[in-house]
Amino acid sequence: EDDLAGDYRSLADAFGMEQSDIRYLKRKSSPTDEILNKYNPTLAVLHSHLSPSGKVDRSDVAKIIEDWIKENCRCEDCISRPIPVDLR
Repeated sequence: EDDLAGDYRSLADAFGMEQSDIRYLKRKSSPTDEILNKYNPTLAVLHSHLSPSGKVDRSDVAKIIEDWIKENCRCEDCISRPIPVDLR
């Protein structure tokens, strides 16, 4: 149970949540939504946590974000530069 294996617990850890707060998330119907609503990360920050070089290593989800940005985002940041591989 303490193994942070690419689920909401590793995402919470990536955002610096304490273990007691991570255990509390288990009681929520959508722990990942709770984390995203609390920290409201940009797609670039979320991508950096999910990429293979990040703390969560969910390259499948990072790829979905990357593809969505390439296909849909027209903001100045995304147009002027590609999504960073590692923002840390």
